[in-house]
Amino acid sequence: MIKVLQYKILLILLINSTVVIGQDLDSLLSLVNTAKNDSLKIKHIINLANSVLYSNNDTANYYADIGLSICEDYDFNKMEFDLMFIKGQSFHEKSNFTKAQEIFIKAEKLAINNKDTFDICKINNALGSIHKELTELSNYDKIENKQAQKYYLIALDYALLINDSMVIAGCYNNVGITYMIEYEYEKGMSMWQKSLDIKLSLGLQLQAAMTMGNMAMYYRDTKE
Repeated sequence: MIKVLQYKILLILLINSTVVIGQDLDSLLSLVNTAKNDSLKIKHIINLANSVLYSNNDTANYYADIGLSICEDYDFNKMEFDLMFIKGQSFHEKSNFTKAQEIFIKAEKLAINNKDTFDICKINNALGSIHKELTELSNYDKIENKQAQKYYLIALDYALLINDSMVIAGCYNNVGITYMIEYEYEKGMSMWQKSLDIKLSLGLQLQAAMTMGNMAMYYRDTKE
């Protein structure tokens, strides 16, 4: 039996598409402070929090809380989900997996209530990512990997419903990793091949190369 490897992965976190690229913190803050209504203010807060999510997750969490406090007075369910996702991801970035999972599960309920297929896919992918990291940290604990696989498979089902090729490719890649960890190599390679085919069809050479690298590592270590 071959040693399970930490397979490289281009993880698609499906971060909210409203992120404003290229604006500095001051200009984003100005938009928040001059917003003409609370709905617009929350949209700018989401952009602001997303812009610092990976560079300063405490700041992202701080602004997410501000946005959530405003949401309490309204039925801004979609924006509430986006803010909860940011908040959960900020804890994930700090490796506070328990808190991140707690927030993501609440966000999942919101996404289901909103009947938002994309957000259901997004949140299950995020939950799978938590358990994937816990799998690696626990020396590939089977229970943690099964949890990751469960969430990734749900994300894949919804990715197929929204019919977004890039999201589908990422989900196939994620599910493939969990099968490889379980030594279910045929299933894992099948998932990776599906992911690779989509990436090649989209002309995503870098992402395709990463998937081919994963597949090559498997062949190297099984000498197939």
